[in-house]
Amino acid sequence: MKITIIHQYFKTPEEGGGIRSFYLAKYLLEQGCSVKVVTSWNKGHSAVVVVEGIEIHYLPIGYSNNYSFYKRKKAFLSYMLHAFKAMSLLDTPDLYYVISTPLSTGILGLAKKWTKGTPFIFEVGDIWPEIPIQMGLVKSRALRKLLYRLEKMVYDNALGVVAMSEPIAKHVQKVSKQVSIQTTFNLADTNGYQLSEQSNTALTIGYFGALGVANQVQFLLDVALESKRQQLPIKFIIAGEGKEAGALEAFVLAQGLDNVRMEGHVDKQSIRKLMDETDVAYISFADYAILGTGSPNKYFDALAAGKLIVINFRSWIEMDLTEFNNGFYYHPYHPEDCLKQLKDYIQRPELLKNAQQCSRILAETKYSLDAQLASWFSWLQKRSAEA
Repeated sequence: MKITIIHQYFKTPEEGGGIRSFYLAKYLLEQGCSVKVVTSWNKGHSAVVVVEGIEIHYLPIGYSNNYSFYKRKKAFLSYMLHAFKAMSLLDTPDLYYVISTPLSTGILGLAKKWTKGTPFIFEVGDIWPEIPIQMGLVKSRALRKLLYRLEKMVYDNALGVVAMSEPIAKHVQKVSKQVSIQTTFNLADTNGYQLSEQSNTALTIGYFGALGVANQVQFLLDVALESKRQQLPIKFIIAGEGKEAGALEAFVLAQGLDNVRMEGHVDKQSIRKLMDETDVAYISFADYAILGTGSPNKYFDALAAGKLIVINFRSWIEMDLTEFNNGFYYHPYHPEDCLKQLKDYIQRPELLKNAQQCSRILAETKYSLDAQLASWFSWLQKRSAEA
């Protein structure tokens, strides 16, 4: 089977960031498929690069987590136009695998289905346009209506939809009654991470990911500030880049938070090293209910690495933490509540170790690459055969 993956933010392990689509491409190759990827990079020229057997077509579309929503929209449109041209120059595959966000990538799948009759699978990692609408980024009623129509059109015309969480699957089913849905969560690379024994006298909490408005990592700095006031033996590591990075660094400096270490953008290998330094993985989102429906890759990395999980948003993830006893939720506006719960793990090291082991077990039994991708590929084959 010949498959072309359309993903504006395709990343390799050397680049860092979310590499789910890299894992998908590698697995397809291992199953005997021919795989091409059409993506973008922050360089001024196009290029074709082969990475571990994956033929990657890079388009010169600049993008950064520091971009305003307006600049992001421009990048989305530019990628759509450049990608359509690039796709037209490539041999027509048996199937397009189109990954959002943004929702505009779905237009590429629609265009190829309508002009060439080529089916496409659409993968949904975040519910668009609901997220930017609820965050107040799409103010025009006409544009909202247009985006909702586009969302339904994409789902209705897709050969199938891959939802990255059960709440996303329910949303898709509500929008499009007839579409076939496969729930494949983000992926825990249990081969890339191993449990590490910590001998630090201080509990170390790490946040590794984007520093954007939607992430609201200020919530973690509020915990760090309260921890310093209480003189608790807790250290904090923040690694990532984004629009809010400057404000976060300024807050650390202004408050004299010597218990916080700020790192910039790091690749996947560096993330693994930083993860080895930490006891606790912190996962943060701004206070919008819709953000809790997603499938954050940092959660699955933390499970694979065997970390205690702390979240500051209501989510399906809470059910995991309750069932496996490997972490907790706290209200983001009450950092003292977070510290109250963390004290139990400081005072009882065996409790921390047990929670970390439970995270690893959850990664191995429910979210491992092998288990999820086998089921995903089986569904993909079935949908393709029925096309």
